Amino acid sequence: MSKKVLLVADLSTLSQQKNNGYTHRILNISKVYRDNGYVVYNLWFYRIQNTFGLKKSYLYCCKVGNNIFLPILPLFRSGFFGYIGRWMAKMWLLLVDNLIHFDIIQFENVYIYSCLPKRISNKIKISDFHGDVVSEMKVNGLNKRKSDQLNGDEKSAFVNSDGIVTVSASLKNVLTKRHGLGSLNHIIAPCGVSMSRFENVKKDRRESRSHLGIENKIVFVYLGGLYKWQLIEETVSIFANIYKFEKRSYLLIITNSNVKDCKKKLQDFGVDKKNYGFLSLSGEEVPMYLPVGDFGFLLRENNPVNVVSSPTKTGEYLASGMPIITTKYAGDASEIISKSGCGYIINDLSGVNYEEIIRYVEKINLKREYWFERCIESARNYQSWEHSSKALMTMIKKITDSDQIN
Repeated sequence: MSKKVLLVADLSTLSQQKNNGYTHRILNISKVYRDNGYVVYNLWFYRIQNTFGLKKSYLYCCKVGNNIFLPILPLFRSGFFGYIGRWMAKMWLLLVDNLIHFDIIQFENVYIYSCLPKRISNKIKISDFHGDVVSEMKVNGLNKRKSDQLNGDEKSAFVNSDGIVTVSASLKNVLTKRHGLGSLNHIIAPCGVSMSRFENVKKDRRESRSHLGIENKIVFVYLGGLYKWQLIEETVSIFANIYKFEKRSYLLIITNSNVKDCKKKLQDFGVDKKNYGFLSLSGEEVPMYLPVGDFGFLLRENNPVNVVSSPTKTGEYLASGMPIITTKYAGDASEIISKSGCGYIINDLSGVNYEEIIRYVEKINLKREYWFERCIESARNYQSWEHSSKALMTMIKKITDSDQIN
């Protein structure tokens, strides 16, 4: 009989927008379990007040596995209402276990672990840490009482879980420094890519470059939203300075955001309109066009959230055969580059060495096919769900074997 997994997620403190990164990661993990023979149930707690606005989230969340939606008061609150929210979560977990009798429970928020009823605490318990929530909330002005509560929830999950999953090695280091060693069973599962989506990169690169009329360009790609924290101004500025050295340079921005301000910045920098372009694509279309690029931009500033993050575009760039131009603060991207050579690390955005970047660009272009294959291999080894799947199943087996011995 197949073992049953319950993934527990909390939508009560998130916007109900379709396809946010949090939901996307959980669906990928759900698929990993299903592909390995488990029966998976995704339990989505949602805010009672959002009952009538749940339709979009419901449709997206139901793409993978068996899904259960249950209403609660927001868990991440202190005082009476926070207590009621956690009590509701405990009662729902007991009810779900009575109906399903799951073998493994995986928590997708640090504070959900504290809602685990003692009666079902004998299950295999996995905690998946998506980021440094404590530091993030402090930056956002969280008061001391809530901060202490969150820190306690995080410690409980990190120390008492049978297995730990983190999105980056940097996050693992932060949590270990804050709470001690934690579980000995620990894997890194980045917000990666499914390599099957990038099976035809050579064909897609050739056809899409021809379609866009950029066969003879050196194409720099930015993929994602055009928000300030993604350092769009700095990205445009760096490209504009590269363009001064190398007139074949072309910037392709793939985004669903409004591009008006970005286009004006490029014009202000004197970049010819023939040397930049914009594409608005669905998630399904990205693997078809992303491989047109020769280099991918991924800039982040130094703050606690960015340092431990796991930008999906790290894996998407590499899986498309592109080296990454990045800073030291984009999760594990700089570490992957240090190991593989598949990218250039900017140490200081206030003093970018453009001549050095141009030398790096020339070096890659001299052996483009070699670096194309090396980037794809790096994606497979460091940023793929296929790699994370093997690691997760190995950890589960280790925990299961240990329980049987005990």
